[in-house]
Amino acid sequence: AAEWIKVVKESGAGYVIFATSHDSSMQRRPKGNFCLWDTRTTDNKITFATSPFKRDVCKEIADAAHKAGIRLLWAVSGEAGKNVDELLTNYGKVSGVLYDGVLTGDGLTHKDVLRNMRKLQPGIITNGHIKGNVHAADYDTSKHDVPLPGWHTRPVEVATTLREGHWYWDKPNPTVKSLEQIIHLLARCAGEGANLTINLAPAPSGAIERNEAARAREVGDWLKRHGQTVRGTRPGPYLPAEWGVATHKANTIYIHMLKDVDKGVLRLGALDMRIVKATLVTGGEVTLEQTKDAVLITVPKEHVRTTDTIIALELAGPAARVKIVPPAAKSLTAGKAATAEHVFYWPASGITKAMNGPLSAIDGKLDTGWCSRPATRAQSDQPRWLEVDLGAPATAAGGLVAASRALGSSPNTIQAFVVQYKKGDEWVTCFDSKTILGVALTRWVHQIKFAPVTARHFRLGVRGRNTYIREFQLFAPRS
Repeated sequence: AAEWIKVVKESGAGYVIFATSHDSSMQRRPKGNFCLWDTRTTDNKITFATSPFKRDVCKEIADAAHKAGIRLLWAVSGEAGKNVDELLTNYGKVSGVLYDGVLTGDGLTHKDVLRNMRKLQPGIITNGHIKGNVHAADYDTSKHDVPLPGWHTRPVEVATTLREGHWYWDKPNPTVKSLEQIIHLLARCAGEGANLTINLAPAPSGAIERNEAARAREVGDWLKRHGQTVRGTRPGPYLPAEWGVATHKANTIYIHMLKDVDKGVLRLGALDMRIVKATLVTGGEVTLEQTKDAVLITVPKEHVRTTDTIIALELAGPAARVKIVPPAAKSLTAGKAATAEHVFYWPASGITKAMNGPLSAIDGKLDTGWCSRPATRAQSDQPRWLEVDLGAPATAAGGLVAASRALGSSPNTIQAFVVQYKKGDEWVTCFDSKTILGVALTRWVHQIKFAPVTARHFRLGVRGRNTYIREFQLFAPRS
């Protein structure tokens, strides 16, 4: 246990989540969940009479975590009742419980379980993966990737594996994620206000594989140098984009340039506050130009880091107060009526139709958007439609389509889109994303052009399993 916690601490993590039990599909004793502590609720435990081990693993983990100053959270599955009481009573300070598909048990409701947990461990936090619990969670969990905007109203923790493919140990010397992959995910989590947890899978011998431990230490080394750019920060003011993310703290904005989309030149929206100083946190020189229309950052090629090029922008005041100045060009869709074939909402989680409605995609704000229902696999080739009524015929020759990720970057992102206008009773396509090629495919914000068309009704069709459009704008031809 001390070796495990040593790896956790060297990774730079502030807390450890230990799986205290798992369902019968994960072990050879099919009597329900197998407990890794000396529980009195069942003999299906690590300390059972004929166990070759007989030691209370949870106690050893708890003792090692407390000694190292690492916060302790338990991951529990099965039924929550006296077994959870034991975990919150016998092992010192516990900061949280991660439910992994938990039933309440013993005739209790999720509120009863939570109330009792907080009596035993005041201040404890939980996620919502317990039967009947849709309101009482402190945070939500997401696996492997940063969740789409508008899908969570609570803080989010993203959980992923360090090894490729499995949460559990399956072979020695596994293929592990690269440092670049982990840092990109870590930065994107911070850029959207989420925590990141990385799963380690000890071998049957009890040892953590050397390449897993080595990668964890590399992450820790990176955090020693650059942890101030993600720890204790809040996301923004710039929204996540193909180039990377922004975080801020006190009077500083940290620009995490994760992708060198324009060969070291980054053009960002104008700020309503003066930038006092620009520094390249990852080493080297950076050139900054601030105008009323934009913030232009230039990093020489030799100073661009594939892992994460970090630029610190020191402001004349608190970064939390800064606002992005909207562009001068006015969209034809601004302030107009809009409808959609469907709006994703989930009242139990605080997600309303107004939050994800069609008007949120034409309000000129990139931090709001329209989200449709998740498509089934059979529906994934069917477009979702967002229609705008301009009120009167107007001529458009281009526009802007801002998504939450690059086209086709994962199965859960938008795969393609079209823009159409209504001619009589028919819809005619004026732009198809099939024409987007090369580097432009990786963009999250697409500036589109098409031959001038005059119509009152325009619509955006989006294809993919999940749809989230931050903005749909149309512009008149330039005079």
